[in-house]
Amino acid sequence: MATHEPKCVQWKRRGAEKIAAQLAGLSPEQELKFWQEQTQRLKLLQAEARQRHRQPAGT
Repeated sequence: MATHEPKCVQWKRRGAEKIAAQLAGLSPEQELKFWQEQTQRLKLLQAEARQRHRQPAGT
């Protein structure tokens, strides 16, 4: 009997595969730099989203 995998698990696996491909062949130092850059990018996106949320409608 085949089991149905929830969409969220499929998305997680696809994301993990994408990251693994990006990190393949990188040195530990390069991998650290990758994660530092991605963390900074996420923080900027979160700050922008908070800023948009705070603005009153129509401005």
